[in-house]
Amino acid sequence: MTELSTSDTPVASDAPSAPTTRKPAALWDRVKFLLLAWGLFIFFVWSEMAAVPILSFEDSLDRVLQAKWWLPVLAVLEGVRQLHYLLSESWAGWHRLWSERIFGRINSRGER
Repeated sequence: MTELSTSDTPVASDAPSAPTTRKPAALWDRVKFLLLAWGLFIFFVWSEMAAVPILSFEDSLDRVLQAKWWLPVLAVLEGVRQLHYLLSESWAGWHRLWSERIFGRINSRGER
């Protein structure tokens, strides 16, 4: 039987440790901006179809893509951001890479 050390020095396991992964987000937090972007896009297509009744869906879609190309781009960027968050919540190595190595270095340079 091994005896426990009774020294007054704190043991590494006693100190609060940094989380190994990101705190999981709720489903609504994941999808709200994606739904907003795609909802706006569909609204603009529908609005284009309502403004010109003879315009087909494909033509309306084409016009909106040309005029508001930035909206699907923002939706794709938000999808990539949510994928990053999902990886950071489930994979400790990914979270450590971004929180300690990439942003940790940036933060340490800023504190100098």
